[in-house]
Amino acid sequence: MQMEPRSCSHITLSTVNFQGSAVPKDVAPSPTSPPRRPEHRRGSLWSRALGGLFRPSETIPGSLRVSAGATVAITLFLLVLIVPSTLPYGIPSALMGVGLSLGGGLAIARPVSGGVLIGLILSAALIDPGLTPGLGVLVSPVALATCAGAGRLLPAIAIGLWHTAVITVASERTAQSNADLVANALVWIFLLAAAYLLGALWRSMILYIGAERARHAFDLAEQRRAIARELHDTGVRAITEVILLAETAQRAKGVSTQDAEAFARISRTARLSTDDLRSLMESLRTETSLEDGIHGSPVHAASWDDALQAARDRLEAADFSVNLISEAEEPVPPSATPVLLRCLWEAVANVIRHADPAGPVAIMSESTSDGVELLVRNTIDADPVVCVSGGVGLRGLRERLSAAGGSLEVQRDGEIFLTRIRLPREPGL
Repeated sequence: MQMEPRSCSHITLSTVNFQGSAVPKDVAPSPTSPPRRPEHRRGSLWSRALGGLFRPSETIPGSLRVSAGATVAITLFLLVLIVPSTLPYGIPSALMGVGLSLGGGLAIARPVSGGVLIGLILSAALIDPGLTPGLGVLVSPVALATCAGAGRLLPAIAIGLWHTAVITVASERTAQSNADLVANALVWIFLLAAAYLLGALWRSMILYIGAERARHAFDLAEQRRAIARELHDTGVRAITEVILLAETAQRAKGVSTQDAEAFARISRTARLSTDDLRSLMESLRTETSLEDGIHGSPVHAASWDDALQAARDRLEAADFSVNLISEAEEPVPPSATPVLLRCLWEAVANVIRHADPAGPVAIMSESTSDGVELLVRNTIDADPVVCVSGGVGLRGLRERLSAAGGSLEVQRDGEIFLTRIRLPREPGL
């Protein structure tokens, strides 16, 4: 049956709505490149240790990423915890508690800046002996832990020594003896060292988890590429041989018209299968999901006309009488063909499952400058129990078309079932 070259723009339904990371690898230095000077290496180490002291911690690999809302929440928590402990000592001490709370919240997002602010506020206690930080001294270990967690080795050590010296000198006024003063200093050294070790441990855990995720992603990518190579070496080559054999047999001498048409059907179906395999291999080689790769990659082997012919062949093989009408003012864009193919095959599968072979099937396609429209009309059982909304297949089509900006409309009128698919043309295509 030949495709009728006439327009199907007259097809209308009054009740149907038509709106519609790879693991980084170290690069070895070139053998011809000059060796680095020791002064340059020291400068690089110093720059990494002290450069960008006021950078946010989330810009440093392995650092904990804290949102602004979380930083504000932590600051408020510190205010509620610290300020009440300083109120009995007067307003200046309460203000000092507020400053330490702000410094602790700042240390979460900007560790070095927060540690410097806390050190300045604690140093104020040396100027005014009446100032008492209360529980505010606990933000010092927090600042040191965040510095270590951000990988700031030298700033963390400097801030720890600064805070320890300030707190030790301030505690001299309340110490009863030199032994008490040494004990207080040792306690703070222990607390700050523990905070530093906890921060460094946290950073090591984050870096380890990141490295494991990268290794796992790399291994998965290698497995996907290996599967793609196997598919190419086995599946695609085998189907290509089928296509060559079918086309050779089609052109052989003495082949009847009926046999030639059967060989042509085999060739078209094999080309469509090759197209699906190539799309699958492309998705396996890239970071896209299999679903996106199968339904969104360009067509390699089959055109839209080949797909329509293959759909007609499949229905005729199932003893359906098919009337195929196609009109193309504009060619179907290759980017839209994978989605249309899936929709067409799902519609054909629904016809085979639910339609009455005694009734005719009409497949009508129209490609214009606005988009592509596909209409499938078939006869079904008059049983009113049949649901018009469709099952999983039609729901999947709606989701796929909706993601591409298209629409799916179905309608039942007695024994007539209509499936209408519309996919708009992308700008510039």
